[in-house]
Amino acid sequence: MAAALLGGVLPLLASLFLLAPSPAAAASLTEVTGFGNNPSNLRMYEYVPNNVAARPAVLVAVHYCTGSGPAFYSGTEFASLADRYGFIVIYPSATRSGACFDVSSPQALRHDGGSDPVGIVSMVRYAQQRHNADPNRVYVTGASSGAMMTNVLLGDYPDVFKAGAAFSGVPFGCFATTDGSGWNTACANGTITKTPQAWGDLVRGPTPDTRAPGRGCSCGTAPRTAPCAIRTSARRSSSGPMCSGEPDPGLHGPSAVLLDPYPLRRHGQPGPR
Repeated sequence: MAAALLGGVLPLLASLFLLAPSPAAAASLTEVTGFGNNPSNLRMYEYVPNNVAARPAVLVAVHYCTGSGPAFYSGTEFASLADRYGFIVIYPSATRSGACFDVSSPQALRHDGGSDPVGIVSMVRYAQQRHNADPNRVYVTGASSGAMMTNVLLGDYPDVFKAGAAFSGVPFGCFATTDGSGWNTACANGTITKTPQAWGDLVRGPTPDTRAPGRGCSCGTAPRTAPCAIRTSARRSSSGPMCSGEPDPGLHGPSAVLLDPYPLRRHGQPGPR
């Protein structure tokens, strides 16, 4: 009788195992092509967690010179935070020699002027359309060249980015050049000084519409060659991009995870002291 019972149970157990759903594959970094206007031929990588929110926030994570989107994905903890909180991470990749982002050309320092900022904003708009991302929760962060691009994006597109965190970068417009070299020695050596009003005027220049809502950013501890002089003032009229040595108190709360400097420590970038 036991044998008969066992003979009846085994086929049932086997059918249950066959019908059981297989575990979901872990989310992974994916390259996206054809995401929109991309004048400087950037590459786009995105990380969409399995538990992505119905209306997710977007974090643009911008790499350092000689880096890449996949390297920044592997060397930081933003993807693991996305797994925890359900937001999307976009990792742009520069393709020019040296893999630095354009933060110095006249095109890059103007709203819809061309070059890398236009391509990165196209990536954000792709994510908004493809994943129903929340346009009111779009953030940017970066290290070194990516930190400079963070400040450029906040200045060029206050209508797109709600806040940002720049680590080892320079103020908006500090690295500006007109000779196509992409390198500003005076800015790199920390010898450019301006009044708070003058730094603010640089940020107000690309998008003169003072109705743009306020933006905030946190400038991480910077090496001597990358002064965070934007902390002086970059407020747009009565509101607008503002950077300081410490995070803006208004950025704490639900969005604080997106401004946490500690995910950069895996890459060796220091956070605010």
